[in-house]
Amino acid sequence: MPRGAARNIRHLALLLLLLLQFVVNADGRNFRLGVLAPVSGSWPVGRTILGAATVTVDEIMSDASDFSAIVGSGHSLSFMYENTDCNAATGLERIVHLWSAGHVDAFIGPGCDDVCYGCALLAGKWGMPIISWGCMLPEFSDKTTFPTFYRTVSPYQYTSQLVIGLMRHYGWRRLALITVSDPLWQLASRLTKVELQEAGFEVHDYLVFDVLETRVADSVKHVYQDAVNRSRVILFYAHLDEVTTFMQLYGGNLDDEYAVLAIDMFLKPYAQTLNLTVERTTNINLYEGIINIVAQGQPNINGYADFQDGVRNAMAKEPFNMPMEPWERVDVFASYLRQAILLYAHALNATLARGVAIDNVTAALIPELFATSFWDTTDPVRMNSYGDKKPSYVLYNIRNGSQVEIGTFLSSDEKIDFRDDVSITWPSGRTDRPTGEPRCGWENEHCEHEHNNNYAIVASIACVCGSLVISGLAIIIYRLKNAKINSRPKNMGQEIPRSALELQKLMNSKNIGKKRKNKYHKDHARQPIQEKGMEKVVQPVPTFKQKMGESNNSYFNRMDKEVQAAKQRAEFEVKWDVEVTQQRDNKVYVKPATPLESVQRKTKQKSREVAEQKKHVSLQEQKQALDFTRTDKVEFGR
Repeated sequence: MPRGAARNIRHLALLLLLLLQFVVNADGRNFRLGVLAPVSGSWPVGRTILGAATVTVDEIMSDASDFSAIVGSGHSLSFMYENTDCNAATGLERIVHLWSAGHVDAFIGPGCDDVCYGCALLAGKWGMPIISWGCMLPEFSDKTTFPTFYRTVSPYQYTSQLVIGLMRHYGWRRLALITVSDPLWQLASRLTKVELQEAGFEVHDYLVFDVLETRVADSVKHVYQDAVNRSRVILFYAHLDEVTTFMQLYGGNLDDEYAVLAIDMFLKPYAQTLNLTVERTTNINLYEGIINIVAQGQPNINGYADFQDGVRNAMAKEPFNMPMEPWERVDVFASYLRQAILLYAHALNATLARGVAIDNVTAALIPELFATSFWDTTDPVRMNSYGDKKPSYVLYNIRNGSQVEIGTFLSSDEKIDFRDDVSITWPSGRTDRPTGEPRCGWENEHCEHEHNNNYAIVASIACVCGSLVISGLAIIIYRLKNAKINSRPKNMGQEIPRSALELQKLMNSKNIGKKRKNKYHKDHARQPIQEKGMEKVVQPVPTFKQKMGESNNSYFNRMDKEVQAAKQRAEFEVKWDVEVTQQRDNKVYVKPATPLESVQRKTKQKSREVAEQKKHVSLQEQKQALDFTRTDKVEFGR
């Protein structure tokens, strides 16, 4: 064949191929995504993540095997982006602009909760899918209000199973849960509290602070102190500021009984930063030993570095033209943006593969999103019935100013996979597992046998001490009694003749020396009495002794003798005031009383006798005296 003819055949074949490709592309459809992200405002995270859209779309269009229904059928995928400023009003304006022009088939984003609310409501009214890469409020799971809303981030209410798994793994039974009055944390913390209690764990303290309240350490110190005293495991559903206040108060005082857990503590305001920097906190070492639970977004593969480089390069090109500074890092939300685009692409590919007409793709694609699942490198992406990504978490241990991965948690497996090659440093600085309770337990159950032994020891010591005290008292009483006996006269035990005792008895029985007086004694003679003009005169009368023929002198002499005898008897009684101790063989063995005791007793006895003598006069003497009494009545004339 001539060389010219062969050349013409090749040109004709090439022309046929071009015509065929034109025909195929004429039936193809360009599916465009509207990406919403803030590149300015309070959270300009778009400046470090939007390049992920370029990288992911290029990856999809170059993968004819996984996306054959898109690429092989001549369809294409593209995107355009709008800046929301992380402002609700601006976000509504941008999403209305994208929808009204009819340029987009689905929305990717937004990432700020305030913007998400209005945009999700509008997308639901329009019947268009909206897949958020950052909105985490729990109310977005309500499919009645937000029927077309999906997200590739996991709300924090799904962390309850991970917390339960940690409690079981370490054998802890009680914890204190600290949160703030922020919708981001409220539902998650309440749900975790309920599920912990249903699983048999005790949430002893559930503390809810105002968002700004914990900035003043003194106002919450006493509340934190109660939580520290009553629990040993502290769980934070809060921002970094709340954790910082707690660690400033107690970080250096937590011993090996304590563990501190936090859920995304470096989310600021809704962003997670996997690498700690000095700019984030003035004292990185303050957080030593904390277990930080982060929603997994950064694939744990070497290829992730290439993805970060691709995002950085794309940010410097069209349509962004926002080159990143050398010190800026690609935010982890770039991974969630990537997964949101991949989720739409997989659902679109499945819908097209079922032969759905192009005009009906959007309506048929919405339910397909619920059933879509795929693996993004090592991070599985599965949607639940609420349109939320089934969570997977990474556990980090903060030590030496950085976060060290210690394990992962997949909700589908409900199992924590800990790394064997990494040890955990706890707030006490030790690597031993915290006990999560006091040494003796909350009910003293671990030290009950020790206390029983202590009680036995104390009882034994008490018995011994009681015996010693009783013995000591007995010895003291015995010695005091002997000392009292030894202080008495030394003639104790001398023999006293029985005749002396009989004489003492005889003298005690006679009223010797008792001087008796009657009412007619001369010393008590009645005085003249004037009565009705008559005068009664009582003449002095002799005493009874005088009537018996005894003179006054002899009477008084006898009385003196009796007084002398009484004195002698008193001296004898003082000397021989004895107590009979033994009587044997007509002999009496006595124990003399002390002189002081004898005098006191005898003085009292004599006083009683004198009083009785004054009160009672012998009736016989009174009668005899009356027989000799004469009373003459003299009547005076008028």
